[in-house]
Amino acid sequence: ARHYPQRFFDVGIAEEHAVTFCSGLSAGGMIPVFAVYSTFLQRSYDQLINDGALQRRKLMIAVDSAGFVGEDGETHQGIFDVSMVQSIPMTTVYSPATYRDLSKSIYKALYKDENLIIIRYPRGSMEERFSDVSEGEDAEIYFDDTAKLTIVTYGREFFQCYDAVKKAIDNGIRIKLIKLNKIKPIPTEALSAAYESLAVIFAEEGIKNGGAGEKFESELYENGYKGKFVHV
Repeated sequence: ARHYPQRFFDVGIAEEHAVTFCSGLSAGGMIPVFAVYSTFLQRSYDQLINDGALQRRKLMIAVDSAGFVGEDGETHQGIFDVSMVQSIPMTTVYSPATYRDLSKSIYKALYKDENLIIIRYPRGSMEERFSDVSEGEDAEIYFDDTAKLTIVTYGREFFQCYDAVKKAIDNGIRIKLIKLNKIKPIPTEALSAAYESLAVIFAEEGIKNGGAGEKFESELYENGYKGKFVHV
């Protein structure tokens, strides 16, 4: 807003209008970016479908405060957006865990992806000790890639899962950790990496019904997976 005043529009507390306005900008050849809290994106469900996805407009939605937000209160918890956007066709969803992931997701959204693109990120900041962890691919595998026990996660949950897997390995338990940076569509390399596992544990910071975990489970079993699936 300060550096590029001609590129910035404050539409107030009018999320439905914001998405339709972005659709109009896109129709005019621009690439709009709409910054919004996860909990308030819910107000724009109709516009995301009818003015975004079905119009095949290129819109980038930057979803802040995705996941738990603590003292902001019940109405601000960002735990519904993943389930909501899973139902929208022709939509790409990124949920980066690190600043590097976020940067690469934004680059892909602006210069490689088409149609409706959603990039969701949590409130707060990233722990500095993880600054060199990620390579920013759609899916990444950590620790023992031949292990028969697999944990799959995305976003801020990655940090807790990473620490948990390290502790398990220190105690002689072989585990593979898969981090999803893109959660819609589910990266095929992540499904392939989990397919040979005897058990898959999926951890996410959002509601279970319609979430990325349910989608991951469904696609595994549709492709003949015979192991156990646990959704946390």
